Amino acid sequence: MLKQCDDGQRDFVDGSVEVEEEELLEALCKALWSKSYLLVFDGIWDINLDWYFRLKERLQWCSKSNQSRLIIITTRLHGVAKRMVGPNNLYRMQPFSDEDIWDHITYRVPTEHPIVVKMKDEMIYHSHGLPLAATTFFTIMRNQTYGGE
Repeated sequence: MLKQCDDGQRDFVDGSVEVEEEELLEALCKALWSKSYLLVFDGIWDINLDWYFRLKERLQWCSKSNQSRLIIITTRLHGVAKRMVGPNNLYRMQPFSDEDIWDHITYRVPTEHPIVVKMKDEMIYHSHGLPLAATTFFTIMRNQTYGGE
């Protein structure tokens, strides 16, 4: 994406280059000016949100070109989300139900396998409704029941 925004003006080494943030924001805005886009900022942890606010200002300027735009921000930090999108634009994901977690853990894993049966309640409890935790348990159970196939 950096190469596209930069129009090949810089030599990118290992996918990175030292670029002033303002230059990068300007190049990104120019690249997106006449386009529809979906930007996803996944897993934002940075409490210093200055860069994101500058990006937001630039993208608001870019949105004057009458194209469809959508930005999704994911974070586990409620305060970060609230500061980035405002209290009226928050969507708080609810944890999966125990049944959904169990379905996720046992996807393509034999539910009658003794190890799976023995660990069911513990895996559900320790997943805390989080799909990533369930995926981890699924991987472990698949390796235990199929011998790593």
